Amino acid sequence: DIVENRFVGIKSRGCYETPGGTILHLALRDLEGIAMDREVQRLRDMLSPKLAEIIYNG
Repeated sequence: DIVENRFVGIKSRGCYETPGGTILHLALRDLEGIAMDREVQRLRDMLSPKLAEIIYNG
């Protein structure tokens, strides 16, 4: 369940089911935990929302 501000200025609520995506996301986080140090993980967490916004808005 997610509520988001749409690009055109309205709010939207939706429920998305992505079991495959969820599994891949968790697996990626586990791999990153092994391969990245904490500072790189913090940088990823800081930059991820901005990257998502840029991708969403085109």
